Amino acid sequence: MKISFAALAATVSANAQFPDVQAGLFGGKSTEEKLAKQKADTLWYAAGIKGYYTGFYKSFYKQEMPAESAKCLNDETIENMITMQNLVTDPLGAAGNIADIQKDMNVFTSMAEVMENLSVCHFEQSAFDLLALCTKDPKACSMATLS
Repeated sequence: MKISFAALAATVSANAQFPDVQAGLFGGKSTEEKLAKQKADTLWYAAGIKGYYTGFYKSFYKQEMPAESAKCLNDETIENMITMQNLVTDPLGAAGNIADIQKDMNVFTSMAEVMENLSVCHFEQSAFDLLALCTKDPKACSMATLS
């Protein structure tokens, strides 16, 4: 759970740091153009994270990732990450209609979906495998062996 949250936070944080995503730097663009740019940026970061981990997994385990990993960071999750990013970057916007319980529940549902999807990714698997290997044989964890 903590690693899934860390992956979510890293993706949202990286996306928020991209200069064109921040609300004040869009210039005269329409809301639709802003949202399209924000989605494209989020997709770019998610593809980078998935690509990096796929390459790492293939190199570390000497095999392809499991088929279920194709569901990792899917389109629904990207949409929900954008919702979460908007909530983080503009928390007062979420408090605009405090009595709208349905909207609040939808935000919590979006957050839960993102966490569930990140658990499908199994980003933590290699860390646990490496920890088990190092516990079993400390010499296996020497820098020369690992690299």
